[in-house]
Amino acid sequence: MKRYALIFLLVLMAFPTGLHARSPKVGFGFEWGISPQFFKFHKFNYISDEGYRVNGNNRSVDYNFNAFLEANVNFNLGKHLLLGLYSGYCGITRDSRVVPLSLRFTFFPKGPDQDCFLYFADAGAGFHLHQSDTPDQSPCFIAKLGAGYRYILGGRTSLDLLINIQGCTDTPLLKDYDTGGYVKDVRFNSAAYFALSFSAALNF
Repeated sequence: MKRYALIFLLVLMAFPTGLHARSPKVGFGFEWGISPQFFKFHKFNYISDEGYRVNGNNRSVDYNFNAFLEANVNFNLGKHLLLGLYSGYCGITRDSRVVPLSLRFTFFPKGPDQDCFLYFADAGAGFHLHQSDTPDQSPCFIAKLGAGYRYILGGRTSLDLLINIQGCTDTPLLKDYDTGGYVKDVRFNSAAYFALSFSAALNF
């Protein structure tokens, strides 16, 4: 019995050590860039203050210049893969700003500690920043698919130059054509925006 108790105690002592040895490396960084919007789709249906129904179904090439700034914490999941948690400040449209919160998987063919190309997929939600006189909005969905190149600057410091296609689905605020006020009786409201983003990231 004493032998089994000793073995059990040694296993308990060794388990945290082994877990710590396999724990991923943790880093952080900052990313900033521009995301010019080039296409918009918006479909809506509401009852106006005058009592009649208004329908809209718009598809258009719509240029809109946006910018963003995000901080991230990333975890090394292996020799070639990083998982990052991103948040910051981001423009979606001319009148919409959000605080994004997303997860990003980044693949490095040569590893994150080497000069090399990288490929990533990012998805999450954006929480609207609104004025006191505007209605609350549901969070939007944001997804990115992109690539770039990592330059090692020394030690754990690196610079990433990135490009990606960004898609966003949202429920933008609707204004009544007659009164100019925000619509209250919304039956359907869905929009999608697409942008081509260029950014730089500094990692530590």
